[in-house]
Amino acid sequence: ASSARFDITNHGTLLIEDGTIQSKNGVILSDGDLKFEDCEVSTDNNQINTIHITGGTFNAEDSKITNTATQAATDGNNHYVLNIQNAEANLSVEVSSEHLGGIQVANSILSLDSGTYKAGNFYPLNISNAIVDYTSSATFTLASGNVIINATAGSTINGETLANDTSIQCITSLSEMQLAFNTGGIYMLTADILVDAPLE
Repeated sequence: ASSARFDITNHGTLLIEDGTIQSKNGVILSDGDLKFEDCEVSTDNNQINTIHITGGTFNAEDSKITNTATQAATDGNNHYVLNIQNAEANLSVEVSSEHLGGIQVANSILSLDSGTYKAGNFYPLNISNAIVDYTSSATFTLASGNVIINATAGSTINGETLANDTSIQCITSLSEMQLAFNTGGIYMLTADILVDAPLE
């Protein structure tokens, strides 16, 4: 990622509190130590990550990170609201986009303590050779499709190392739940479902 495509480049220690940043470019490129508290960060550029972490640490809480582009990126999975590589991150934030992916995390350690993670045409959470832990207070939603989390073999999710490439799909209805029982796989219940009879 070229630093010229970002408004802020951080190689040191940067704390942003109670801030609002809206850009036509990528907002922040960081390989240092970056921290957000009560911030709103946004871009409408569909050809670049809103925030690109290439090293160091990233900690954020009570903040909102969005991409408001009205169409998907032309090269698809290369663009996310938040792209984390070779870093360690701990988040309790809102990440959202109607047309791009949510978080891409590669060769990194990511903890999602809480927050909402919404993506559009791509995955809310795309994991490549990374360690990811999330609590039940972290929720994932899609604008389209049904894959909530996509992960490569060797990645670790909530303490379990994946032997194969894995897609975790969402379940939002009783019929989808029945199908999951019949076909197997890894699923995440993302909506309340009333079961009024035993599932077979």
